[in-house]
Amino acid sequence: MMAIVARVRSKRIVWIGAYAVISLILGVWGAYDYWVRIPEHDASYDVYAEIKEVFDLLEKRAQSARLTDAEIAQYELAKSKMASFIGGAPEPIPFYDPPLQLWVYVVGCGAIGFPWCCWTIVQLRRKEFSLDDAGNLTANGVALASANMATIDMSKWMSKSIATVVGINGERIKLDDYMLQDLHLIVGALAHRFEPALWTLEATKVKSAEDEANVNQSAESTGTEST
Repeated sequence: MMAIVARVRSKRIVWIGAYAVISLILGVWGAYDYWVRIPEHDASYDVYAEIKEVFDLLEKRAQSARLTDAEIAQYELAKSKMASFIGGAPEPIPFYDPPLQLWVYVVGCGAIGFPWCCWTIVQLRRKEFSLDDAGNLTANGVALASANMATIDMSKWMSKSIATVVGINGERIKLDDYMLQDLHLIVGALAHRFEPALWTLEATKVKSAEDEANVNQSAESTGTEST
């Protein structure tokens, strides 16, 4: 048997790397919103509110009395300033927007999400499982000699792609095929060693004679129907 080495799947690194980039972008966007856009909008809204207060006061007074020249000038100035706001009258920032930007984007995505993705990539790159020619297993630097293996638990393999190597002294090494390339070959080699009648070297179940007969019968039936 040739030595088998299983390392993290490249596409997993690419996906997590993409999540890291997205988290960083959202974190920067949230920080800009929280510390730049929202304060600027609040300041603009306060200025507009002060101008409109003067405008409304003078407009109400004009309904009951004649405005002085100074008040007319003040009224026209307020009206001009209100019209100068691009996009019209600014609306107040919703109460939920600042905490949303801070906790979801700045903290959740930027401060937590981005470092977590980077840390995960580093940890995944360190993962390595190998099975040498003599059947000795090394899992992330932890070695289990072939002679010290009691069995391999395949009860979760078909449903979750997880197998567990059990040592004679109670050691348990989980083999999860989800993240690692070629790990199924290590699982298959061990499963075939302990239960050759049930498992192939590719970690698939050995088909019984009855299963083979059913497959052949199905193929023959399909061929007959086609003709």
